[in-house]
Amino acid sequence: MPFEDSYIGRNALILLSLKAASRLQGRIKVQKILYLSNLCGWNCIKDYRYYNYGPYSDSISTDLETFKRNGWIHEETFGSADGKQGHTYYLTSQGQKIADSLAGKIENPGLIKRTTELVEALNNYTSDDLEIMSTLVFLSRSEPNLSERDLISRVVELKPRFDEKQVRGNLRVFRMLKDFGYAAK
Repeated sequence: MPFEDSYIGRNALILLSLKAASRLQGRIKVQKILYLSNLCGWNCIKDYRYYNYGPYSDSISTDLETFKRNGWIHEETFGSADGKQGHTYYLTSQGQKIADSLAGKIENPGLIKRTTELVEALNNYTSDDLEIMSTLVFLSRSEPNLSERDLISRVVELKPRFDEKQVRGNLRVFRMLKDFGYAAK
């Protein structure tokens, strides 16, 4: 099953990612994990653009709302230490069934395995780390001629709340993605 511009592929990626993570805490985390997972063979989410916290897809936000209304996912709202409101997402039993059904339609079991392992690995990082990682990847794809030094400088310039050391540490994303099937630049 080809995933290019595929609504089914996008639904499968979102639901399988939520299944792999068990819970995803924070909308930023959801967006960034899906952005990075999409690059490892799915290529079904095409509307990513650069926004405040890095790559952002309107279709993911819309799909999450639809999945909530359909009873496939549950969204819990919580107050964070800094007084902001956060959201945790997880699959309902109905969502688990839909995710399994969609997985059965995917002719590439290796893709499902890679996605599951990548999501599990990425879910161990903070939203800040994922914001930096996804921004590094987004910029390297948008401006493929940037040197590593220029890429780091560009991220620090766009995200002054992060220092060069934080950004440099998150260059590990390229190695991680390569291990999961992404061909950089």
